[in-house]
Amino acid sequence: MKWPRSASEVHLALADGLRASIVQELKIPCAPPWIGESPWLSDDPEIRKRAAESCFDCPVLDECREAGRKEHFGVWGGKDRTLIPRVSHETNNPIESDNNTIQENS
Repeated sequence: MKWPRSASEVHLALADGLRASIVQELKIPCAPPWIGESPWLSDDPEIRKRAAESCFDCPVLDECREAGRKEHFGVWGGKDRTLIPRVSHETNNPIESDNNTIQENS
């Protein structure tokens, strides 16, 4: 695998992995049906946290995590990529940072 791969390459790898998993009838946690909205794209951080925790036995975890590296909202590969506002202690101005409540497995 060459690095870095383009966004289209990583998304194609994810799509290929999802297709193969579906053919093999493997469980994909983020696949519908859900009751209501997708928990992986919820506005509620606690719902996203539970969604992220369900990702860790997903057959395309690595592909999804790589595809989501530049995303700024939702759960990708067990990692909540939603930017959360924080306030700088030095300036009292809002700043944005990754939501670090979900531990990322390497």
